[in-house]
Amino acid sequence: MPARLYVLGHRNPDTDAICATIGYATLLRLQQPTDEVVDGRLGPLRPETVYLLERFGFPTPVLVPNVYPRVGDVMTSPAVTASLGESVYEVGQKLDRLGMRPLPVIDDQGRFKGIAEARDFARVFFRGLDEAVTEGTDLHLDNIIRAVGGTVLVAAPDRKLRDRVMVAAMSMESILKRLEPDILLVVGDRTDVQLAAIERGVGALIVTGDNPVAAGVIAAAIKRRVNLITVSHHTYRTVQLINMSIPIDQVMRTDQPFCTAEDLVEDVRSSLTTVRSLPVLDSDDRVVGVVTRSDLLHPVRRQVILVDHNERSQSVPGIETADIVGIVDHHR
Repeated sequence: MPARLYVLGHRNPDTDAICATIGYATLLRLQQPTDEVVDGRLGPLRPETVYLLERFGFPTPVLVPNVYPRVGDVMTSPAVTASLGESVYEVGQKLDRLGMRPLPVIDDQGRFKGIAEARDFARVFFRGLDEAVTEGTDLHLDNIIRAVGGTVLVAAPDRKLRDRVMVAAMSMESILKRLEPDILLVVGDRTDVQLAAIERGVGALIVTGDNPVAAGVIAAAIKRRVNLITVSHHTYRTVQLINMSIPIDQVMRTDQPFCTAEDLVEDVRSSLTTVRSLPVLDSDDRVVGVVTRSDLLHPVRRQVILVDHNERSQSVPGIETADIVGIVDHHR
């Protein structure tokens, strides 16, 4: 990231302070093209200064209210995010790779929708998903296949699954009583159950334990448009992974505080005592970065060059938090 230099005159700027700011900032851009040079002002322009800038076609220096460190100076950008369509399993893998750092969840336009954090996953692990979630959420077969690492033997992409998973771990009589159309059935190597489930119109059949599937079962699944998938996991692990295939928006929290890149570091410090990180949003609620507690351990001091003065009392507020890397002044 290029260094940012602020060239600033004194408060209540007159014409020579503005000219000095523009002139020296222009020189620095020519000498140091890799740096971002900001020619600023600390107050409103005088009428005669406005006239001269307009007459000679110079842009007005940007108003700089202070040089206190801002979130944009310390945040991590771009931020690693999760998407609303991703499964709990996929987001959990991202969290693991990031050392369990909270992840902002965004929609297709990059707008912030919530936060996914390790404690939310711990809640699911220890308490399970609420019945209202598991029974009210459509099953996303693509998410399930990725989560269980399944091999698709028969695909029926137009088949929509109901919000119910059944495990065939009982007698045939009990299974037949419970089979319903369009549900997801998890079964072992019982060919009789597999054929009965297909005949009853289940939406998808997952065969566990890397068990071979009979040709007759495959043919029946094709005929009845039933998704047929095999997995290497045993039944318990398969069901566990299916449970983790629900969309992340069923687990994420939406009450997460956030900040903007222009917020002062000191203003967000208190928020970071209660949360591990804050998503940084722009004016359209898009995530542009993330700031964490560790980011505040390495504060960034803004670099300032003073022109047409050398008095702290005439300098920009927050000058004590900045590094003064140059002074160009004719008064002393």
